[in-house]
Amino acid sequence: MSHADLIARLEALTGPDRLSDANILWAVDPEAFKSDEGDDADHLKPSYCYGRSGWTMNRADRAHLDRIPVPRLTASLDAAVALVERVLPGKTVLIGWGQTEQTVPWARVGPWSEPDATGATPAIALLIATLKAMEQQNG
Repeated sequence: MSHADLIARLEALTGPDRLSDANILWAVDPEAFKSDEGDDADHLKPSYCYGRSGWTMNRADRAHLDRIPVPRLTASLDAAVALVERVLPGKTVLIGWGQTEQTVPWARVGPWSEPDATGATPAIALLIATLKAMEQQNG
C-alpha cells in the first residue's frame, strides 16, 4: 500500500484501526516483521507473509493482528511519536487539539509548507503528518 493510499485511509478513519496499524508499519518499516533467523525463516513467519501480501478486512486477519507485536499506532500517541522518532529521527514534531471547540486534532512533522495534517485523533493526525513528511523527504 502506498503512502498516498495510507494517508487517504487514515483521513477517513473515525478512530483507531488495527488494520491501518499493520499497513503503516509494513509501509514504513517492513524489517519490523522479519525474524532474526534469516530470510528463509521470514517466509514461514505469518506476520511477514501477511504484511508482504497485504492485510485484509477479514476476521482471521484481525485476530492475527492482536497476536503479533504491531504497535497500536492509531490508538496511542506514544506509539505514533515513537514511530516518528524511528523513521524521521531529529525532526520537530508539533501536535495540537482542543484549543477551541471547533479545533480538530492536528500535527506537523519537520519543516512544513502545506496545511497541518488533521485526523480523528491526535495519533492519527501525527501518522498522517509523518507519512506526508516522508513523501516530502523522499521526493
